[in-house]
Amino acid sequence: MSLTLNYSWVSAISKAVLWAYLAPMLGRLLMRSLCGYLSAKAPWRSGRVLPFVPLQFKADKTEISRGARQAVAVARMFGAPLQVSYGELRAGVERVKLSQKALFVLANSLNRVAILVAVLFLMSATSKEPTWDPEYVLVTVVGIAFFFAGVVAMKVADRESDAWIAREKDGPAFAACVNALSACGRCAQGRTGILEVEWRVAELARELGDFASNGGRFTDAGRKQDMSRHVAQVQKELLMTTGKLLEEGPAALRDVVERLAMVLDRMWEQRWLRLLDDLDCDEDESVSTPERGPQDKRDAWIVLGGALVAAIGLAVSGSAGVPLSAAVPAALVLMLGPATLWGSRRLGSSPSGLLRAMSGAFDGAAAAGGVNPTQAPPNQGSQGGTS
Repeated sequence: MSLTLNYSWVSAISKAVLWAYLAPMLGRLLMRSLCGYLSAKAPWRSGRVLPFVPLQFKADKTEISRGARQAVAVARMFGAPLQVSYGELRAGVERVKLSQKALFVLANSLNRVAILVAVLFLMSATSKEPTWDPEYVLVTVVGIAFFFAGVVAMKVADRESDAWIAREKDGPAFAACVNALSACGRCAQGRTGILEVEWRVAELARELGDFASNGGRFTDAGRKQDMSRHVAQVQKELLMTTGKLLEEGPAALRDVVERLAMVLDRMWEQRWLRLLDDLDCDEDESVSTPERGPQDKRDAWIVLGGALVAAIGLAVSGSAGVPLSAAVPAALVLMLGPATLWGSRRLGSSPSGLLRAMSGAFDGAAAAGGVNPTQAPPNQGSQGGTS
């Protein structure tokens, strides 16, 4: 019996170690293969989420047609007719809208499916009554291993989808330029104000900055630097022009329209290093873009990791019969502790906030159990003497 038991444990532990090593690698390999296939097919460019599923989105063609028509009309009205035709402009904006929607759905579906599979494996691993049976230990370890495989797959999906979004950043910039020209047309007709034009041009500058900060589709480092420097000059020129519009009023609208029309034509022709002419060259200029960096992803992983550890702790505590009044504060420490210790200020976590959350958890758990946490427990010895 002893020899059989030892052999069973050795076999279970060997299989558990093997799956714990192979499962994350398998999750990474499968997700990388799927993302590589999707990257080669690029189904979002035709408005599809997957190349083998004929699922297409419907863009708001009425709004797109109206915006394209206004952009063409205002450019012609101010003596800067567009080289791109109305039909090409409308088709281009519609294609951008469809591809952005499909890309958004695809990018958010991959990581959610991966984490859903991971949670299902974790639930299956902790669903049975815990025992020291070798088979139970093996199933539990394999379930946890595939949970981490799902987490690894989710991380791969996030990285690949970020690359897809960065590669398609020229589309939102093109649509933003059409929207800015359309706003100029409405402003010239008195249907909107100057602030709308200023906001639309600022949106264009931001989208151009996002495209340049991701390097566009360039692989050469020098080309990326040239692109970043030129876009910074274009951003400066556009914002200076809208500044004159805020100072002089609608009389300065012609300059804004002329520059937007030139930028739109150059983007249509893919002349990304000559979006505007006669720009002041400044070697020290850098692209203006919203601050996003490693800290954002670090905070996200801190929050996700704390929540997952807290969920695992609650599941283990429940299976072990730990009272809820003790499990909830411990889960709060596991969930909020990492954010307090390693998270940035944007998470808003502090030691005082952690203490308040723990105090509230103690009070809630005690109230659910019918116990007043501020009341001292009765003297068992005196009760026994009086009875």
